[in-house]
Amino acid sequence: MGNFNINHNTAMWSRMLSTGSIYSQMFSDYMWEPVNGKIPFIPTKEQIYDYLMKYAKRFNLLQHIRSGIEVIKVKEHKSDAKQRWQLELKSTSTKEITSETFDCVMIASGLFRTPNIPECKNMDKFKGTVMHSIEFELDDARLKDKKVLVVGNCTNGVEICDSLVGHAREIVNIFRRPYIAAKKLEAIKLRNNENKYKILTIDLNVNTRYESYLTQCYDNDEAYRRKYELVVHRGPQQIHKIYGNPDLFYHDRVDSFVRIGFSSNYLSYVNQDKIKAKKANIIDVDESGVHLDDGSYEAVDVILFCTGLNLNVDYLDDEVVRKMEIDRNNYRYQFLLYKSTIHPAYDNLAMISQNDGLFFIGAELQARWASLLFSGKMAFPDKENMWKEIDLQREKRNMNLNEKVQVGSHVFQVDN
Repeated sequence: MGNFNINHNTAMWSRMLSTGSIYSQMFSDYMWEPVNGKIPFIPTKEQIYDYLMKYAKRFNLLQHIRSGIEVIKVKEHKSDAKQRWQLELKSTSTKEITSETFDCVMIASGLFRTPNIPECKNMDKFKGTVMHSIEFELDDARLKDKKVLVVGNCTNGVEICDSLVGHAREIVNIFRRPYIAAKKLEAIKLRNNENKYKILTIDLNVNTRYESYLTQCYDNDEAYRRKYELVVHRGPQQIHKIYGNPDLFYHDRVDSFVRIGFSSNYLSYVNQDKIKAKKANIIDVDESGVHLDDGSYEAVDVILFCTGLNLNVDYLDDEVVRKMEIDRNNYRYQFLLYKSTIHPAYDNLAMISQNDGLFFIGAELQARWASLLFSGKMAFPDKENMWKEIDLQREKRNMNLNEKVQVGSHVFQVDN
């Protein structure tokens, strides 16, 4: 269930609205059913979990799912000439470790699973609560009537700040650089009509083929300029240096991509002084608060890091990591894969949803393609062409580009 698992802490907290609409959080062979008589336009974590459970029951998948099993190791099985996989499995209830052999493996464990908490000088001196966004829950008693320092300005950061209003006593959001804080629902003006608008969810408006192909049709500067024009209207307060919030001012061409997060009320709450937004970094911590590099000091009760998650594929054997050139420390190019799914070193291993920007339909296409390849119903791609694509990705990795999506958006996935 990944992020939508209601029984474990994930990057989505209880009752959190998804970044995407039901149109991107849906498989092609099963439509959303009404929830309490209505179909949710932007579903919550619990509603997506319910959709996935209904999907599994509809196609009798539960009988093929073994829960309560942790994969300890995935390595090549070399006892015969045929390429197979040996998995070490651990029961979460009995702690018993067993070994099984499989002909093919699809990995869909998620791209990021381990909290990333940056090192801060003297953090051990802080007497308050330190937590990561993966631990966050609405109405958390630890945050009630507290002064909370939220570190980070991406989607989780602005969403958590939004959710804390009315629960925490005071909210301070610090960040190294601001993101465009876009609303999840947008009124888009129809062409050649001054008075008519269409309400669209952000995933249908941002993740378009036009935006996806800009980098293929124009040089870097022109592609960025056009992408910037597409998104700046979503945060007009952030692109006006004089009348907007100076800490949230979004400078043109800071990175190779336009940074965008999603929250319906963040900017409004900042304007109402319910959230204090500060472009600053922690340089030192004492037992009562933090010293920031803008010269200020914030006395706080809680430090809540919204600083992302790191790759965790420790279950992969070192030999597999070596052959696939997996780089755990490269945030954007951990994997070098053909069509973000398979690697020429293995004809029986596929990565499903192991890249950013991939919604349900992209994962479905990856799984269908891998199934056809594994069953022999579709010919495996030419190895030479696969290596050419891998080589191009390796070049991008070596260029150390600060790209938002490492291989391509879900538009790229669907089209390829």
